[in-house]
Amino acid sequence: MIELIFEYLTDNYYMAFYCIALFMSLKKYHLYYTSILRYIPILITYTILTELLGYLVVEFDSFQIVSDEAYSYANNVIYNIYDIVCFLYFFFVFFNVLKIKKHKTFIISGVVLYLLTCLVNPFFEDFAIFPQIFASGVGSLFLIICIFAYFYELKKGSQTPNILLVWISIGLLIFNLFIPFILYLGIYNFPVYKELNLRQIHYLLIVALYTCWTIGFINTKQTSLHNSQLSA
Repeated sequence: MIELIFEYLTDNYYMAFYCIALFMSLKKYHLYYTSILRYIPILITYTILTELLGYLVVEFDSFQIVSDEAYSYANNVIYNIYDIVCFLYFFFVFFNVLKIKKHKTFIISGVVLYLLTCLVNPFFEDFAIFPQIFASGVGSLFLIICIFAYFYELKKGSQTPNILLVWISIGLLIFNLFIPFILYLGIYNFPVYKELNLRQIHYLLIVALYTCWTIGFINTKQTSLHNSQLSA
């Protein structure tokens, strides 16, 4: 058992960055618990549990969640649900944070379109077996636009700078700029995916994402978080 755990942590080194981010989010929780970002520790915990369950499904038959024996290893339904939860949460965050009315209207339109793609995508890619590439790509695109809208409002002075949200946004931007292409190649052009070692690039993007979040937690100050733009 110890060898199995060691092997898992060695192969999935990014898990350590989840744990560090979770630790810092809890350590600084008293500084942002009244803000809309108060759900971040729950989201990180959910992420860790999702990764662990995904591993168990692949490695142990007793955790099989797909009835088709040909796809007994399939764990993508776990990640497909996870993606929906994460995208909707961050759309919710930026909807509440952004000040300019047209930006809020855009987010509402983006959420509607994203949910429509979530409904349509399973007709082309089985939700229980395959990643929902189209829906994930649309979600990433709209989230990137939300982040740029936030940075635009910061530049124009419409926003009060918030160090935690800034670093969360930077991490999300880095991750979502590249992950749709990596997932697409992983499904539709695996030889290129393997040749370019994109699995490791995926892992490094996770490291970058959670390193940015950790930096945000470390630099969080109470005076920068308790303001109307982050309350919910």
